[in-house]
Amino acid sequence: MASKARRVPRVILVGTDFSVASKNALSRALQIAKRHGAAVHVVHAAPRIPRAIARRFSLLDDRKLQSAMDDLIEQLRKAGVRAHPHLTQGDPIKALTVKARTLAADLVVVGARGRAVPDAMIGSTAERLVALDRHRVLLVRRSATRTYREVLIAADEESRLEDQVAAAGLFSTVPLVLHAYEGPFTSVLRSHGASSADLRHYRETAKREAESTMTTLVEKVGLHRRRLVLRHGSAVRLLQHVHRDSLLVLSRGRSVVRHLLFGSVTRAIVAYGNSDLLLV
Repeated sequence: MASKARRVPRVILVGTDFSVASKNALSRALQIAKRHGAAVHVVHAAPRIPRAIARRFSLLDDRKLQSAMDDLIEQLRKAGVRAHPHLTQGDPIKALTVKARTLAADLVVVGARGRAVPDAMIGSTAERLVALDRHRVLLVRRSATRTYREVLIAADEESRLEDQVAAAGLFSTVPLVLHAYEGPFTSVLRSHGASSADLRHYRETAKREAESTMTTLVEKVGLHRRRLVLRHGSAVRLLQHVHRDSLLVLSRGRSVVRHLLFGSVTRAIVAYGNSDLLLV
């Protein structure tokens, strides 16, 4: 597998089910590929469907799938990128995983719609992303009509910040590091009659501690401390309301399985987030 520290992608893998969401993913992958001179590999995988059933339910049969894939590849090549098709049968997530590893993909791009990743491509829940935990995964939620307004790295003390900064390097904007902090005992203090002044002092102390910790981490990965943005409140609530034209960069955490099983911030944002999401 290619090193995560490498900033310039050489191989971009895009999953498609020929939906509008997949077209958005392909458009974003095209932007990235043209910027860095990367090759684009497009994969579609689905269970084999008898032709009679495909006709009955207006599904794409093998011949129509091949034609649809040929059209996508032609569009990419006309846009000036090296493009390669991969049509296969079987489970889509397994196909993406195998291709990502075989091709040493630097980035996997899939379209997202509704409350989560579409069933047809990668599953309706965040757990299925575990299969791609060795690769950067870009979830595209809307049409890629322009470059991202800003790139926000969501980070705490356990984030793999160095990997997140390297991944953000795929885009031209210098990233901001967003850290949400809370005084964990605010509600307890309030219920025990703490005064407004005491609560304010407690919050200010929590902010100073968060600023000290995160500034050290930010400067350690080569960013200026002015790139750090502190916000008081729930991380999930704040990240769900990131501007829709921004890109949010999230670390899966040190233990992907542990984070997913116990309801991590990452899982919530994959399911209910507003912006495009880059998982590292």
